[in-house]
Amino acid sequence: EAPLVSIRFSGKWRLVARDAFNGVRLWERPIARWNDHLRHFRSGPAHLPRRLAVFGDTVFVTDGFGGPVLAIAGATGETIREFAGSESTEEILVTADALYLAVGTSEANRRGGGLHRRGEPEPTSFRSIMAFSRDSGDLLWQRDCSATQILPLSMAVKGDRLYYQSATGITCLNAHSGSELWVTP
Repeated sequence: EAPLVSIRFSGKWRLVARDAFNGVRLWERPIARWNDHLRHFRSGPAHLPRRLAVFGDTVFVTDGFGGPVLAIAGATGETIREFAGSESTEEILVTADALYLAVGTSEANRRGGGLHRRGEPEPTSFRSIMAFSRDSGDLLWQRDCSATQILPLSMAVKGDRLYYQSATGITCLNAHSGSELWVTP
């Protein structure tokens, strides 16, 4: 939301929930730090579509850029829980029992002096996959992937397997323990 007098005015970003049947606004929450609305089309960040996921009537979303992942009641907008240690999450996947997060910067070697002026956080020195219990918020496992450079939007989970693509190949992990099952170039 922004003043209509000029496109150059900064907007106030909000997460808005609407009734799927009639479009009535149910609730809204401010987003403190988000992407610049003047950024060129398809100039990224590529991970924006993976910062919100829904399971049942719970919304899982990052609290802006750099913020932790929150579980929000879909009907009321109230915070159910904050997932401790999930700051700098770029991707969220949710299953019946777990929440899988790609945490840390996917664009560690990005260039362009204008990025920090657009409100994006500085690149992190780490990259990991974290798994949390969806219901309790407890950390189940964490895997350091700083050396493998996980590609944006490549993480997928099915059954008891979690997959991701890196700059060097495809890796399959046990979704329950985080242990590596196989890697292929």
